[in-house]
Amino acid sequence: MNYNFDPQDFIPDERGARRGGFLWGLIAGLLIGAAAMFVLDPQNGRRRRSLARDQAIKARNSVDRAVTEDLPKKADYLSGFAEGARHRVKEMADGGSDRRPENEAVLVDRVLSQVFRDPELPKGEINIDANGTTIFLRGSIDDDDLAMDIEKRVRGVEGVDDVVNLINKPDADPSEVHAEQTR
Repeated sequence: MNYNFDPQDFIPDERGARRGGFLWGLIAGLLIGAAAMFVLDPQNGRRRRSLARDQAIKARNSVDRAVTEDLPKKADYLSGFAEGARHRVKEMADGGSDRRPENEAVLVDRVLSQVFRDPELPKGEINIDANGTTIFLRGSIDDDDLAMDIEKRVRGVEGVDDVVNLINKPDADPSEVHAEQTR
């Protein structure tokens, strides 16, 4: 047999189109026949079909798990990430304002947990209230320096903008004390 390369064989014409269609059909037929022999082989065909079925089931289960479990988790994560980014951008747009607690009870709890963790402070003798971000300290203790130290510590708590110290002033009007302290 003589195999000569002729560039004219690759130029599309009527004869080349018929020859190309025949070649593609021959190649497709050979591949289909080889696949059929591979799967329908009397000795190993059953094992190969079982493996193919198991791989198809595994692929279906993987897609099912991805759609029902993984994608919703990733969507929730991205939603939370986007929400956090939105809050950070809003905070920067507001001039980097401090984070504020959700409500006054959270602020009071924060003051109690941060300031009165020191066992030397008389926690039971001081009453703490909040009005917005202003903390009111009421109660009675013997040491005025300790009362000033408590006020200083409360001012250092994140979210506290102002402190009205009414310790050892049981009959004082809070608005008058507040006005006096701001002067």
